[in-house]
Amino acid sequence: MDEIIIDDRIYDVSKFKHPGGNIIKYYKKDATNAFHQFHLKSKRAELILNTLPSRPLQDNFEQCDLTKDFERFTIFLKKTVILIPYTAK
Repeated sequence: MDEIIIDDRIYDVSKFKHPGGNIIKYYKKDATNAFHQFHLKSKRAELILNTLPSRPLQDNFEQCDLTKDFERFTIFLKKTVILIPYTAK
């Protein structure tokens, strides 16, 4: 089974074909930041995510170093006003 983690839930993506490409890099890893950055305010992405089989994440989960680095980098960009979120209309 192929799984990814988004917002404290584990989603089964083994039968999911991502319309934008390969999400395999995030299998069995926390894809929360990537999901929110690439699907900023996308109602369609949220609807699709909610159709996937999922279960709650266990309390003992620790984020991988890449995810921690991504969070620190995003915070840095927001503080330096380099990152201005784009909202598609």
